[in-house]
Amino acid sequence: EAVAAATSDIARAESRGESAAAGVQRTRSAASAGAEAAEAAGRVAAEAREAFERGWRDTVADGHPASFEGLRAIMSAHTAEQDAATQQLGVLGERLKQARTQAEDAKRMRADATEYEAAGALAATLAQEMAGPRFVAYVQHEAMSLLANDASGRLADFTSGRYELTADGDEFEVVDRLNGDERRSVKTLSGGETFLASLALALSLSEHLPQLSGLGGSVSLESLFLDEGFGSLDAESLDLAVQGLETLAGGNRVIGVISHVAELAERLPDRIEVVKGPASSTVRA
Repeated sequence: EAVAAATSDIARAESRGESAAAGVQRTRSAASAGAEAAEAAGRVAAEAREAFERGWRDTVADGHPASFEGLRAIMSAHTAEQDAATQQLGVLGERLKQARTQAEDAKRMRADATEYEAAGALAATLAQEMAGPRFVAYVQHEAMSLLANDASGRLADFTSGRYELTADGDEFEVVDRLNGDERRSVKTLSGGETFLASLALALSLSEHLPQLSGLGGSVSLESLFLDEGFGSLDAESLDLAVQGLETLAGGNRVIGVISHVAELAERLPDRIEVVKGPASSTVRA
């Protein structure tokens, strides 16, 4: 039994020994594997260092400073260049904005210039036409038509409806209602008829002078003097002529008549008489 027990202990010891040997072997294997890994890591580190040194040598070979301060200086320089580029980009962006605004302004100015050129061309054409004889003739004809239309009614009143006035070019004509509405030159009228036509035109001119002058209400005819012509009128025509003068004088105008016709003087409320004497003339009111 003792031998058996000893044999059993020996077997267990041998088993433990084998297990221990196996553990040692495993430990040795693990250590060997670790050493190999460490060696591989060393090789990788060495290769990395060698690559870094190659890159560093290449950098130095290219003329760059081989120091940390040098690298910092390079980085600072690149940063400054980047900041300057960013600033320049902002300046260029602002200039581009201004250029676009100026382009829009130029576009509007070109449109305005086109409009102004058209207006200028029209003004030049109008100025040329207005300075020419055709425009002067047109204005003259319009003025004569205006006077003739207004004076026609006055002349009809002075002649009991027989004569009316009309304008034909740069001449006045009369329409003779008692002779089949014949139109003829005012030069064919008698002395008394010519005076009545002239008086009708004068009265019409005094009324329309502001309009014809182009100055509106800033111009007015405040006085009108008539010299002779009344002696050629018969009593009826003289009465009609005086009535026309009285109507015109009813406004803010002064009508002066120079005449030797006693019948006319009697119709004028205010007058100055010139009395001829043997040696000189006297004036009395």
